Amino acid sequence: MTVDFNSLPVNTRIILAVCVGTALLVQSTCIFLSARKRGYNPWFWGFVGLLNIPSGTIIYLLFILYSNRQKRGD
Repeated sequence: MTVDFNSLPVNTRIILAVCVGTALLVQSTCIFLSARKRGYNPWFWGFVGLLNIPSGTIIYLLFILYSNRQKRGD
């Protein structure tokens, strides 16, 4: 089932846009703070978190796991 965004009522479009924007900002902020704590270029990862949900978080977590394996020598 496909829903055209433009066919939705204006109130629904506004609520949806605010919810998606809030989710992107929360995701980006969490990634930024984690990257800053770990020393992994926080501005870059914060920007990656703003691109889409949830792939920014997934890519960051895979990067962290890979980096930790490299440091441990696994």
